[in-house]
Amino acid sequence: MPDEPTVPVAVDAGQPPAPPALREERRRKPRTERSDKAVVRLLERERHAREAAERRLAADAALRDAVTAISRADNWNEFIHMFGASAAAATGADSAFVEAVDERTGDVVVRASAGAHAPPLDARFGYEGSCVEAISRTSGPILVADGSLSEHGHFQESESCAGSCEVLLLPLQVGGNPSPAALCLLRSPQKPAFLREEIDRAAIFGELAVLAMNRLRMLEEARQRRDELERVSASRTRLMRGFSHDIKNPLGAADMFAALLQDGTYGQMPEAQLTVVGRMRRSIHTALALLEDLVELSRAESGHLELHRAPLDLRTLVGEAAEDYRASVEAAGLALTVEMPDDECRVESDGTRLRQILGNLLSNAVKYTPRGGIHVRLHAHQGRRSAETVRWFGVDVRDTGPGIPEEKREQIFQEFTRLQPGAAQGVGLGLAISRRIARLLGGDIAVEDAPGGGSVFTLWIPERAPEAAADD
Repeated sequence: MPDEPTVPVAVDAGQPPAPPALREERRRKPRTERSDKAVVRLLERERHAREAAERRLAADAALRDAVTAISRADNWNEFIHMFGASAAAATGADSAFVEAVDERTGDVVVRASAGAHAPPLDARFGYEGSCVEAISRTSGPILVADGSLSEHGHFQESESCAGSCEVLLLPLQVGGNPSPAALCLLRSPQKPAFLREEIDRAAIFGELAVLAMNRLRMLEEARQRRDELERVSASRTRLMRGFSHDIKNPLGAADMFAALLQDGTYGQMPEAQLTVVGRMRRSIHTALALLEDLVELSRAESGHLELHRAPLDLRTLVGEAAEDYRASVEAAGLALTVEMPDDECRVESDGTRLRQILGNLLSNAVKYTPRGGIHVRLHAHQGRRSAETVRWFGVDVRDTGPGIPEEKREQIFQEFTRLQPGAAQGVGLGLAISRRIARLLGGDIAVEDAPGGGSVFTLWIPERAPEAAADD
């Protein structure tokens, strides 16, 4: 490296020359000062970069928190309460509010509001000169910093922000609603203008907010549909109760008079007439049974079916239910076999309703099995699904009938559905009622092909019904 040029040193004739070390220090001082300034500038740049990164991280965190807050809202009131504050926090604005057009009046209404410069909730302004009117002419964010919104009704009334606040506008479109809406973000003139990254962040917030609003709209519609279904179901139940009561009385009276004719109370009748009276009574009994089934179905659908849970032994209950139908099975020329586990099978459930379900399954098996037999099997499982810890019991009723096509297996659980209308008596309510009762007890009924032909209906019963199903 070439030697640096020698800095001339003035020598006072009256003073001795400076020592060599001092002369060397004087030569190096300009270089050291330049190096120190470079280090200071580098440190300053690093500090600014670190502060900028921290601001971005804080802004991103605020955006996440704001979106999470509005996404967790369960109703419109809660959402509106959160929305304005969340928008201001996510975008770094001083104030935020949402304008929407009232379809009935055409006015612009404030639907959400937060911050000192924002108008009050439910405030109304004219459409012309509003934020909604400004945003309707574009599909993206608009930054208004020239006071062109000073004619807006809110800014005319606001002394602190009259024509001087910087305004960032973003369009909001919820669920295909044709009425326009706008998110208005305000920043006072004492603060720096919106940066490009802040505008981008605000646009992201607007899009995520629309998703949250659409979700909330769908939840609200689902609640309304559920409430309407509950009202219809309750109305149907009341109708069926009143109808059955009004119809059962005259039918019961008709059956009583027919019984008197059969007994000869009004004199002996020829055999042919007695046969007709017997048929008449059977028809009346069928109508009464149908009415009772309809009332039972309405109660099960509305969740008002009376249930009485108590500890019981399934082995005893299933065995007794099978024996109650042994005579009917053998009268139809079929064989009945019962298979029980050795271990105790205790559950907490409604024994009367379980007998009703098993009776329907056994009755159907007898009706639709022309030859062969019926096999009843009780078995236990530690959970019907891999994630379950509840102990379940299954009661299989297997027949050797024609079987049920896979595409029609769910149809047979619908009201008034019969795959073979002429094969046996009935109107197709037994399975519909049975499945609803099973689900009210926390269980279910499933059907599948039997090995070698036929069908297997399985009544699933939990050892203890979950709380949701246990509400009577």
